[in-house]
Amino acid sequence: MTLIYPGCRIDLFLGLGMNMYLGGFNEYCKKVRRSIATLLVAFGVAVLACLGKASEADDNVSAFSQHTRLLEWLPADTEEIIVFNQPFSLRSPTTPNRGVNILDTIHELPRFWVSTVPDEDFLRALDGKEVIHALQGAKDFRAPQGFGGTHFAGALLLCFAAKSNAAIFQAVNLLIEHAPQKLEVDDHTIAVFKFKEEGGERSLLITVVEPGVLGLSTDQAYLEEILRRKRQPTHERAISTELPEWQHVDVNSPVWAIRHYCADMPELDPTSPRCPKGWMWRDPAAIGFVAYCDQSGNALIVKYLSNSESANDLLHQYWKQFWSVSYQEIQSTIKQQSNGIVEIVAKMGGNAKSDATFLEILMWMLGYGIVV
Repeated sequence: MTLIYPGCRIDLFLGLGMNMYLGGFNEYCKKVRRSIATLLVAFGVAVLACLGKASEADDNVSAFSQHTRLLEWLPADTEEIIVFNQPFSLRSPTTPNRGVNILDTIHELPRFWVSTVPDEDFLRALDGKEVIHALQGAKDFRAPQGFGGTHFAGALLLCFAAKSNAAIFQAVNLLIEHAPQKLEVDDHTIAVFKFKEEGGERSLLITVVEPGVLGLSTDQAYLEEILRRKRQPTHERAISTELPEWQHVDVNSPVWAIRHYCADMPELDPTSPRCPKGWMWRDPAAIGFVAYCDQSGNALIVKYLSNSESANDLLHQYWKQFWSVSYQEIQSTIKQQSNGIVEIVAKMGGNAKSDATFLEILMWMLGYGIVV
């Protein structure tokens, strides 16, 4: 097995990663060939569309209150969240556009979740719809048995502009009719799709969580708990406010993320520094990390939290040994900000290759690696 390395652009990395996750290795190979051809034509072309328009007045809910509400739905043992505060439009993979900064690229992640739904009518119905807010949660990152992306239990919640509510509801109802399998959970009907892969299969589940909120999940139990917690709120929530990561993230950023490394059975998660034989640097004292964009979308800030006195050196060594690059090459600075905090600041937009390399490193840190 070989871990995928920085060589393709990040939108190709994200897209192939999610499609490989859900579509199996044979389909992945086909997509690689098509993507390489696209890459030869234009290295800088993003697969999907640029950011959407501003939302309507009746959708003007503060970003903080919105993500807080959605966080209360996620399972309490969720290890990672990615919050998309800024509105963006869904576009089909056949609608290419040119990404201009990191926000354009990072928004490919939720777009590719949607693009993996194997129903053309559903994809056409969502094409161009405006998402005003989105939240992704995940846990239990595991190595695949063969080729493919990391396994995880997680979900993406997409909150649409109010004008799209009826269209989303109709699209999901049609999808449920076409789905090979259906689940009934309380008053929700869930469309279920299974994808064969080397050594097993993966799942994609889709439902309307509430009017205007579309839920896509990789795990039945994870989605069922979201629906249960929405119906019966509890005091315990995902990514507890008592965690130290909250002190270092900008929740008003257009896009931000928190990952808190699980202390239980770290040997099962190859994307965690706490794993004795993982894919990352080795740091048994790792706590977690945060990442967020500045308001311009031209800089990405990552803060790594650890009780290790050598955390700064570990990150330097990881970049040089695994990625065969130094932080200077990817136009970034890395420094010990304070005891237990290492800060990395990457200026984006100066060099396409260095931008892609840094974003791939970030995706690995978030848990989304690919084995080929």
